[in-house]
Amino acid sequence: MSAASVPKDVRQFIERESSRPDLARATRATAGFMIPLVLQATVGLPVSVVFASLAAQNIAMLDVRGDYRLRLLLLLGLIALLTSAGALGAAASGHIALAVAATMVVSAGAALWRHLGSDYGIPLSASSMLLFLISLATATSAEDVVPHVKGILLGGAIGLVLQIVLWPFRAQHPLRRAASDSWIAAGNLFDALQPGRPATAFTTAEHDLRSTLDQTHRLLAGASRNRHNALPDQLEALSLRAARLSVRVVAVHTALDGLVGTPAHERLAPSLGTVLTSLTNSARSIAVAVVSRQPTHLATCEVRLRRLSALLETQRARLTGAPAPADADQLATLLERVQATVPEMLEALRATLDRASERALFAVELTDVQTWQLKPLATALNFSRKIDPSLVRFGARLAVCTGLATLIYRWFDIPHGYWLPFTVVVVMQPDYGSTRRKAAQRVGGTLAGSLVASGLIWLHLGPTLHQIAIALGVFGFAHQLKRNYGRAVFCATIFVVLLLEHTGESGGSSIELERIGATLGGGLIALTAALLFWPVWEHDRFAPVLAGALHSTRDYLAQLQRRLQTGGALDEPTVAAKRRAEAASAAVFSSLGRLFADAHNPRVEIERSATLANGNQRTLRFANLLMVSLHEGPATPSPGREHYFDGLSLALEALTRHALAASPETLASLQATATTLDTLPALAEAGGTDALVLNHLARLATEVRAMLATALTALPATGTTLSKASQATI
Repeated sequence: MSAASVPKDVRQFIERESSRPDLARATRATAGFMIPLVLQATVGLPVSVVFASLAAQNIAMLDVRGDYRLRLLLLLGLIALLTSAGALGAAASGHIALAVAATMVVSAGAALWRHLGSDYGIPLSASSMLLFLISLATATSAEDVVPHVKGILLGGAIGLVLQIVLWPFRAQHPLRRAASDSWIAAGNLFDALQPGRPATAFTTAEHDLRSTLDQTHRLLAGASRNRHNALPDQLEALSLRAARLSVRVVAVHTALDGLVGTPAHERLAPSLGTVLTSLTNSARSIAVAVVSRQPTHLATCEVRLRRLSALLETQRARLTGAPAPADADQLATLLERVQATVPEMLEALRATLDRASERALFAVELTDVQTWQLKPLATALNFSRKIDPSLVRFGARLAVCTGLATLIYRWFDIPHGYWLPFTVVVVMQPDYGSTRRKAAQRVGGTLAGSLVASGLIWLHLGPTLHQIAIALGVFGFAHQLKRNYGRAVFCATIFVVLLLEHTGESGGSSIELERIGATLGGGLIALTAALLFWPVWEHDRFAPVLAGALHSTRDYLAQLQRRLQTGGALDEPTVAAKRRAEAASAAVFSSLGRLFADAHNPRVEIERSATLANGNQRTLRFANLLMVSLHEGPATPSPGREHYFDGLSLALEALTRHALAASPETLASLQATATTLDTLPALAEAGGTDALVLNHLARLATEVRAMLATALTALPATGTTLSKASQATI
């Protein structure tokens, strides 16, 4: 069949699906699930086919990336955890109190697995809990531990083999790695432009970038010959954005060097390092995101790029607000072009990510991106020993609720009652909004799936058609799991009901009603717990927390101003103000993490809040540099220094009022203080120790001015996409 004979809609579907991992994931999961069923029907198995199929499916459907040794160790570790959960369930099945205690332990652990990250922690928490609960419900004595463990080990081995046999054909995602290398090279170039770097560092970085871009183009151009795969063209567009940004940044740097000795240079030079650091971190974050494909890294990139846009806007405003030679107009135009590249970068990145629409918790504190973070597997796992307190509270809540659900179904001897605590596990989320949405999707999917499964059972399908229906259900579940949870539950209900019917464990035609009842009960428990354990909504608390942090930063700067005015070294009130400001900043990041998990908050507002939080934190870092500049001795008068302190104080006060209650009046105040910062006089003529103080104040003003730009404006609208011919001229 020729490509022209394929309907257009079908061709578009094939092109779209070929660049996503869902099809491969669903194929692996279906093969893993069906192999034990086929073996049971043909040669027989000495183990429970339910445990073997579920273990094989859960191991096979994982999207594992990174070094092959780390992949193997990770998969073996997951198999060991699933086996331990199944063994514990069989061992605790003989007594209600022991069963409840074991359920609470496993569910608390399942919550903590989320600390590993969304790609592996969340699937592991659900699969380990499912195998534990089925083992708990089906074991008749402690002697069942061995057959259950054998079944899970057999399934894990099947899933592991399915993963390994594909590695030679999809080795390390070389196309994504090539695009990632372009952005790593761009980040190294921006780092080489930092003040104080040797000229040879820039020359080497520029040469490496050119070589990397050429190599990436050759690799992606060869792969783009496949008309049914859009990913190479998308990665090529992303790599071209790295080239375009690099050319424009180097042009800005060159133009700024040509203005040495002018007021324009004096205004921009002190904050050049801040902008270059932001560029470096943004480029490396894009490199991480394009390889890892995680929503968490995309969210981090969005906040970094918003901050970068605000810093560039600040630089442009400083040029506009000062008398400058004609060459400064060219520099302002170049800065505008760099800023215009920011939304293009984000658009190109989102096009390469199949999970760009997902929401996920992310590290809202924007630390510098180092080389170790660019390893694919390291980007998907969280090795930090510090566990988020909200995750600890979530684990405690989950343990109590699953323990209660297990007590209910064991006490009343509910058939297939393990679905009650399992529904609690999959429905309950760290916040109420996500829990409510997950409960609605699960109830709706279960009701629809039960109706379809009842119809299939009523038709009395033969053994072959029965297995085909199970396979289709598994395929649909794995394919839709990361796209639409409601549809995934619909497919899961079908294959679970048919599986129990196939293995003779259904216990009659009431299985659909039992599953519906357990789903409703588990969803109700999860929703009630979310209301009782989380009665205060984070969006009501965040504004005062942010305002308090901004106010504390203002007080800290006021203490530093006082010490500079009166003379003398660091004193206790200044140290206390520093501690309060840093504690308030930490509280903002903690609140921001909970705010991001609250599903009904607009994402653009969360990103704006994250940008302000990071701006406040960086302001504190520069204030700490200013604190180090305090020295013993008499005060030295400096009118220019006082102008800076007064402008910073007014700006932080305006931001505080706007955070508490945004209004036209607070917006006007923000604009007025932004104008004040833009028109501060040049301070390069100062000498001695005060020159260092004034340099720190200029950098402080850059950060605060960027916060004002964030509060006043949103990320610029996405520009038009250029053709490849136009891009090639850049």
